[in-house]
Amino acid sequence: MMKLEDIDIAKILPQSWPFVMIDGIKEYAPARNLTAVKNVTADEWACSFLSSSEPFYPEVLLIEGAAQTAIVFSALENDRGSSGSRQVALGKIKAEFYDPVRIGDCVEFTTMNFKVMRGRGYVDVDVIRRDGRIGEVSIFYSFEMEGEIDSTK
Repeated sequence: MMKLEDIDIAKILPQSWPFVMIDGIKEYAPARNLTAVKNVTADEWACSFLSSSEPFYPEVLLIEGAAQTAIVFSALENDRGSSGSRQVALGKIKAEFYDPVRIGDCVEFTTMNFKVMRGRGYVDVDVIRRDGRIGEVSIFYSFEMEGEIDSTK
């Protein structure tokens, strides 16, 4: 099993701070799964918009965290984390959440069912909090490495 820190994630993701929605990779088991972690804190930009009557972390940012988890997993599966620019296109996303996330929560994104092929894939991501699964996201995506030629074009 392998862990990655934020500097390692920055080499893989096309996003940069403050738009990286995962704080670290807790666990990576090649050809099995990857678990990313997000600690929701009051001092991050996304929480400055929350009202005191509804202090819930936006679900769209949880979807983005799941998508970034899928990108890291796919990159590690395809090329074992080599650095380089990627252009990522999300195809279809289906998300369902059962319970809101609040400031102070630690959320884990765990890849489950997946199919990774060169440059494209499908992955289910479970969104988990300490009290259990609070959502699931299904993602179809593709990406292209800088300088790579796609023979299907």
